[in-house]
Amino acid sequence: KLFQTQETISHKLAFPEPSEIIISSNDYPNIHLICGNIDLIFDDNQNDGSKSRRIKKFIKDFALKEEYDYIFIDCPPTISFYTDAALKASDFYIVPNRIDRYSILGIKLLKQVIDRLKFDEDLNLHPLGIVYTMVDNMNRQKVQKLRETFESSDIVKEIDLFDSFTHLVNDLTVGYQGNIASRYKKSEDDIKNICIEFLTKIEGRETE
Repeated sequence: KLFQTQETISHKLAFPEPSEIIISSNDYPNIHLICGNIDLIFDDNQNDGSKSRRIKKFIKDFALKEEYDYIFIDCPPTISFYTDAALKASDFYIVPNRIDRYSILGIKLLKQVIDRLKFDEDLNLHPLGIVYTMVDNMNRQKVQKLRETFESSDIVKEIDLFDSFTHLVNDLTVGYQGNIASRYKKSEDDIKNICIEFLTKIEGRETE
């Protein structure tokens, strides 16, 4: 609904009201959601650059930063139109990242995209850190070598790293109790630790 194409020049595209697209739940009254659509990753903003600014404009027009403590925009693990739109609307970014041989290449590509956006759009966008995900055993020799190689990169040092990470939980992967991570004790603990570190990092930024 936010990214619909304007059909005619004379017709002004109107944003939906927040109440039309924001979902709330009695079970979690302090968390609201806007559902995404996987088709967004196929959208092309080459002919209409304004579309990639619509998340930012939606948040501003409806004063959502005054409404919420934090607004998180989840992105697919690809560089896409939607990634651009999310970054343009953000003050900070967090990079979930597996420890594998492709990590350095992926981080370099992401950093190039972000640097381009910051230059083109004059963004005040800052990295908050990289979060390791699906870690099987941080002390395994192979993992340790990959981690040391990854963390020796200047780009990684610039983005920074979270001390907290998420473990690989096989039951979650196969859906033993469904796909909600907080239903699994180890994942729940991981999420709590990341949240605590996130708040610490944000508070540190705000006092700088």
